[in-house]
Amino acid sequence: MHAESAHTAPPPLFTVLIPTYNRARLLLRALDSVAAQGWRDFEVLLVDDGSTDGSLAAALRWSRRRDQPLRWLRQAHAGVHAAYNSGVAAALGELVVVLGSDDLLLPDSLTRLARAWHAIPSSRRAMYCGIAGHGVHWRSGRLVGDRYPAAIWDADHLELKLGRRIGGDKPGAYRRDLLLQHPFPVFAGEPFMRESFVLKRLALDYRTRYLDEVFQLFDYQQDGLSARVRDLRRRSPRGLRLYFREDANRYTVAYGMAARYAAHVRYVRHALASGAGLRALWREMRHKGWLLAGLVPGTLKWLRDCWVLAAQRRADQRPPAQREPAAGDFQRGSSMS
Repeated sequence: MHAESAHTAPPPLFTVLIPTYNRARLLLRALDSVAAQGWRDFEVLLVDDGSTDGSLAAALRWSRRRDQPLRWLRQAHAGVHAAYNSGVAAALGELVVVLGSDDLLLPDSLTRLARAWHAIPSSRRAMYCGIAGHGVHWRSGRLVGDRYPAAIWDADHLELKLGRRIGGDKPGAYRRDLLLQHPFPVFAGEPFMRESFVLKRLALDYRTRYLDEVFQLFDYQQDGLSARVRDLRRRSPRGLRLYFREDANRYTVAYGMAARYAAHVRYVRHALASGAGLRALWREMRHKGWLLAGLVPGTLKWLRDCWVLAAQRRADQRPPAQREPAAGDFQRGSSMS
């Protein structure tokens, strides 16, 4: 990994972290949205996850042309979660704002995030991991997911997703010191880990202040993470085995039977995909009755995954003129939650 720093000023309030992979066509638009911020106490940190389309070179030209300092890292392609870890480790800001390289910040987003963070009394701020709001679809202006129950709502990610069942990506700013303590696990050869892995761990000890305001514009791409999420999940069984093990053993315990059952079914599905045997499943699950309840449906889902993957491989081996859509071919889906 190569690092370059153009930052010499005192540490800023925000690091705007942009992980990117082959997004030269869209990256400059994201960078323009950062440069347009009214709040100026920030740094821009780009993490190039092994792009081959000149994304980093384009960003450096943009930096010189706009006279906008840009810090950057370049690493071998390892997935957005690994790029995120690298960026958090290199960030200088107190709060980290993650911006997708195909997304945009609204011009006053950092101003409003700073105002909201400083509105939390300093005596209570240590109880909070960050601030979050909403995103909207760039083209339609439609809200991504659901609104919060109040204009200002102090809760945590578990209450958000499992208690209130509020859907959608919820962008914001999170404390770098806490993100450093809770990095994404990285498994060799696996390109994906759910974003909420970190947020759920933070929820055990910290609150988040949710604002019923829009901070980012999302432009989901046909070849982006959101569109490829099912394929990425298939290629990341060890990470998802860990993710749903924590869901089953820790996070869903207080959130009803349906959530607990679903977590155990998903755990069985991905644990089997990772190569785990029944003894490993029995050893890893704390609640044996729930494991037994999820064993058959989880196994059936894993078998279906195997069948779909085999069908896809057979289709890929045919000459292009003979190919037909394989069962389970994936289209654009929801992003990480």
